[in-house]
Amino acid sequence: MAFRVGPFVFSVLLCWFVALAASPAHAQSARGTIAGTVTDAETGNPLVGATAYVEALTRGAATDRNGRFRIEAVPAGTYTVVVSFIGRAAQQPSVTVEAGQTAQLDVALALGDATLDEVVISASPIAGSQAAALSRQRAAPVVLNVVASDAVGKFPDQNAAAALSRVPGVAVQRDQGQARYVNLRGAPQRWTTLAFDGVNVIGSEGRVVRFDEIPAPIIQTIEVTKAISPDLPAESVAGRINVVTASAFDRPGPRVSAEIAPGFFELGGGLQYNAFAQVSNTWGETVGLTATATRYLRDQVTDNIESDYVLGPGDGLFPTNADFRVYYLQRTNNAYSGRLDLRPSPAHELFLTSTFVEFNDDEERNQYVYDFESAAVGFLGEDTTPDRGQLAGVQANHLLGPGFYRNSTWTSIAGGTSRLGLWTADYRASYTQTNAELDLPLFFLVEAFPALGVSYDFSDADQPSVDLADLETGPLSTISQTDPEAALAFVIDSDEEADAYSGQLDLSRPWDLFGTSSTLKFGGKVDVRDKVGYQFAIDVIPVGPLLAAIEAPAIDFSQYLMDEDLEGDFPFGERYGVQRFDVFGLGDELQRRLDDLEAAGLYDPSSAVPDETRFDVQEAIYAGYVMNTWETGWGSVLAGVRLESAQYESAGFTVTEEGSRPLEASSDELFLFPSLHVNVDLQDDLRLRLAGTSTVSRADFNARRPGASIDDPNQLVVGGNPDVRSERSYGLDARLEYYLPSTGIVSVGAFGKWVTDPLFTTTTVLESDLFDADGLDRTGYLYVAPGNGEDGQVFGVEADYFQQWRFLPGPLAGLGVQANVTLLSSEFTTPEPVSGSARTAAFPGTSDAVFNGSVFYERYGLSARVSYQWRDAWLDALDTDDARFDTFWDSEERLDISVRYALTEQFTLFADANNLTNELGRRYQSVAGRPVEIEGFGRRYLLGLRVNY
Repeated sequence: MAFRVGPFVFSVLLCWFVALAASPAHAQSARGTIAGTVTDAETGNPLVGATAYVEALTRGAATDRNGRFRIEAVPAGTYTVVVSFIGRAAQQPSVTVEAGQTAQLDVALALGDATLDEVVISASPIAGSQAAALSRQRAAPVVLNVVASDAVGKFPDQNAAAALSRVPGVAVQRDQGQARYVNLRGAPQRWTTLAFDGVNVIGSEGRVVRFDEIPAPIIQTIEVTKAISPDLPAESVAGRINVVTASAFDRPGPRVSAEIAPGFFELGGGLQYNAFAQVSNTWGETVGLTATATRYLRDQVTDNIESDYVLGPGDGLFPTNADFRVYYLQRTNNAYSGRLDLRPSPAHELFLTSTFVEFNDDEERNQYVYDFESAAVGFLGEDTTPDRGQLAGVQANHLLGPGFYRNSTWTSIAGGTSRLGLWTADYRASYTQTNAELDLPLFFLVEAFPALGVSYDFSDADQPSVDLADLETGPLSTISQTDPEAALAFVIDSDEEADAYSGQLDLSRPWDLFGTSSTLKFGGKVDVRDKVGYQFAIDVIPVGPLLAAIEAPAIDFSQYLMDEDLEGDFPFGERYGVQRFDVFGLGDELQRRLDDLEAAGLYDPSSAVPDETRFDVQEAIYAGYVMNTWETGWGSVLAGVRLESAQYESAGFTVTEEGSRPLEASSDELFLFPSLHVNVDLQDDLRLRLAGTSTVSRADFNARRPGASIDDPNQLVVGGNPDVRSERSYGLDARLEYYLPSTGIVSVGAFGKWVTDPLFTTTTVLESDLFDADGLDRTGYLYVAPGNGEDGQVFGVEADYFQQWRFLPGPLAGLGVQANVTLLSSEFTTPEPVSGSARTAAFPGTSDAVFNGSVFYERYGLSARVSYQWRDAWLDALDTDDARFDTFWDSEERLDISVRYALTEQFTLFADANNLTNELGRRYQSVAGRPVEIEGFGRRYLLGLRVNY
């Protein structure tokens, strides 16, 4: 497959370059430059986000990650420069600029509050990191939140999702109690994009990013941009999360940081630990080198009760099964990151960075399912209700086996910044490789119990229960685990890989436009991505009859039953004497038996992956933009436009009863994205931000596959949709920020997003001839595939407050509060189904309210924080036709404690306690009293030591 560069995009870029070449230049000889570095007076470390502002010129600059700033095109003369940083006393030095020269201005800012003189700065990680975050937020020309790593050694969280949960408007979705996905501003997961060191990357699962892959210790800063400017990719409807990794020049000189932290889980008593090491060094102002490695491991038990429902008498929803599960998990987060910085001259800075992150999950599944629909007597009968019922002749099934999940992302970026006169060029080239694999070999055992009676009670939504009985002998106290009537093997497999290449060039220069100091910036970017693989291939193998056919002995399940009770807080296992299986041993046994069957010609593993699940989707996005930023005495205005041409080539297979045949498809899109950002300084510490943006969300790669399964007798096609349209969004933002004395902020904001063509799985009448073959016209078939709904919208308000109460007397001055709340409303209209009518629903992942709050204390070397998080219920999955089958995650809360004590400036002890309320994960069917899944994972504790030299 080959892509073509959009001729329109190329022409636009060429016009921009010609226009700039013809524009009037500054008289370089009549102007000079003010450049310098702003550092912390106590530590000597650079201050990121400090501002240097020349009031006489209404022009200034913010310091970069190395504390440096440059103000170009300054007329010759003497000026007062106001240098400020939140939490530190501002300075106003004078500097003389000579024509054609650079005036050097280096400033060291001290703490601005005398009450902090006795506080060791390294023992104030919360206030210190918040000052850095607020300074960068204040200096940004767009709506931005920043999460800065704690001064004493990174975040108190294990991964990026948990760290992001403290940002206003961010809610997280958890798996087995561990933060995984991010709902930014209550939006669907796919609307948030990920970047490493300023370069957008796709995640291992595609456009939906798993933030649990990214361990917190490799993060220097997280930047959450909620209103995108034209110089950023437009594929960020909710926003863009940029993970900035460490550079040696962040803390010049030889540095070593390390952490070791063991802990345990209350449920099951499993261990966890976190280990981290980072070394860096700078050689003068020319070379910097950083290397980071981290590993987080957790041995965890989770308890699950799950159910499904069917429509029954009186239009009630009746449970179709009771599914009891206990998982034994070992999860590891590993990450390795390195960065080389080269500065051959003051005008040129180069860097090379490479980051590898992976998430590995090895699970043991012990699952016991009671199938109510199989009942010979009682299911949906007169004596059964949605809450209670008595059934006879119920089939019991056991699913046992290991699961192996592997997700990884490797990103390498080479780039730099060069200054040529008034021009500044930023350039990047990157390569990203992602992988997501699932290997789930399970035994499906049918219990030999033809006369099993079940009484179910679902009246307690947190503890759905069953009473088991032998219809001949009475209630049971134990159940059979090792003598099945039949045994099947389910081999479930997924494997997806992606390669992504990108290159970008940004050029900027100061100039006078309409008599106002401004900065012009323009550039282009190319992204080429190729994702191949297959998803959730399921091979069902009747191992019992096949083994009998080759006269092999039956599998002896009793040898894998362990002399250990099944763990868990839910009473099922303890009540019926259920024991734990050695499921990894069972997995090895299954593989040996499949090898025997393959040798006998009775099993072909190559047929285990159906053709309709395979796909190869490539996309190329060519982008160009132009923007201008005006600086005025009252604030700034940023206006610009971005043009993106997206081209798609996809391949797959269409499968019928006669066999499969390859299929290819192509499509393209061209979008224009204007945006406007206005910042008004109502007074020195009060800023009003207004923004109007336009963005896009493209369908995931496997959704664009042309592959499909075709059922001709029923005139049905199920598969992908290469013609699915991208979602377009138009947004408005307004936010008022008041920066409090002594490192604090109060802000309130409102936003709205109007979405066209929202993505949704649809059932429509097929109009395309894509699947026609062998003279058979399949237009008119029902088509179940990714599609587009009608217009939707998301509205919200945000409020944020942070302050350390240094105005309090004595030791109380160490108290502080950090809190934010977001109120949301969203809806969109589904496509009109073949039968019935379209319906209006909330976007999946949107809670009506999200709250994050903490009370902290920092003084005398102690830093302690009690954090509380709460989010309202949210839609998980939307049924196409019937709202009664929508599933929701229930509201959840989380209470955590983090305590640190600085023994010295180099050594810090810390302790973390998480989920102290022992919160359950609850998923339900349309109403909270109808449980679909109840998940317990318990409290966990961690104790560790951090070292910083």
